Amino acid sequence: MEKNDPCNRHLFRRYPGLIGKLPWMPLADLPSPVQKLEKLGEHLGVTDLWMKRDDLNSTLYAGNKPRKFEFIFAEALARGSDEIVTMGSAGSNHGAATCLFCCRLGLQPVLAVSPQPVLSYVRQNILVDCHCQAKFLNAGNEVSASLKIMAYFLKARLAGRKKPYFMYFGGSSRAGNVGFVEAGLELAAQIARGEVPLPRYLFVTTGSCGTHAGLLVGLRLAELPIEVIGVRIVPKVVTNRPVVAAHANRLAEYLRGLEPSIPAMRFNARDIHLLDDFYGGQYGRPTPEGKAAIRLLAETEGLPLDPTYTGKSFAGMLAFLKRQNITREPVLYWQTLNGVPLQDRQAAVPPADLAPPLRRYFEAPLYDPEL
Repeated sequence: MEKNDPCNRHLFRRYPGLIGKLPWMPLADLPSPVQKLEKLGEHLGVTDLWMKRDDLNSTLYAGNKPRKFEFIFAEALARGSDEIVTMGSAGSNHGAATCLFCCRLGLQPVLAVSPQPVLSYVRQNILVDCHCQAKFLNAGNEVSASLKIMAYFLKARLAGRKKPYFMYFGGSSRAGNVGFVEAGLELAAQIARGEVPLPRYLFVTTGSCGTHAGLLVGLRLAELPIEVIGVRIVPKVVTNRPVVAAHANRLAEYLRGLEPSIPAMRFNARDIHLLDDFYGGQYGRPTPEGKAAIRLLAETEGLPLDPTYTGKSFAGMLAFLKRQNITREPVLYWQTLNGVPLQDRQAAVPPADLAPPLRRYFEAPLYDPEL
């Protein structure tokens, strides 16, 4: 089967009526493997602890973004767009991933960015953005970022440029969320092949909600009784149970609108399991629990986590397993962190040459020098 064949993806094989209706392009190396965390499980007294290794699903930039981008970038190109406009914190992983895939596909990345704590990975990602010649719309907060994006689209229209494509932060649009419907079906196939036992619990980082919502829909299509537990890493006003349910419902309706053979489904807020105690009060602020989780996984399995996303969600999983005294039931953690080194994809830009809103991330001391 050729790489560009949609039937490389479970969703198109299961519902061939989607072919030609749902834009898609191959950007991820799938399936990503599953790995038993033997040493960590022994340390915790959990006999069946597994990780879905999405940190290995691309040689450009791995993690949860390539799955979403297979559908987002295909939709953008189908519309004739030559710019991708998105938003997030300065130095975000989402921004860096967007820039790298824009570079590969010949698109212009435009990032509306708002402040976050100064961490080493933030500096690295800003240099990746510069390497990809991103345009920056610097904003003081998320509301200001939204207004700057609206103004950018208006200017583009008045100038007669091709319509830029707007990507919701985190890539959690209808198109992007389809990537994790596919992920749920991919996991179902791995379970059927005996590569991993049927998990009782599946833990995932929940930020912009698309990864969580897509998995809910994909696992419902696969008829798997897996309890998806999200760990919130952004403010509650942004991410909460009704918001996750709304994302899942819009996604299910979107797919069914394209292909009537897809069964109808409905999610209520009470169906959503979300752990709220691991955010830390500010986006990007490291927490003691997250730092401890990072150290523990590195010491036992030699695998990385990060302080903003996966360290916090892994800490949430560890606390849940301890609180519920989980020892024998199969548990799966979905790794959403990029595992590709980015040192050779950073611009050699002296901090003094950066615009002041970005320069401060190199002039200010690190929020936490350990990370």
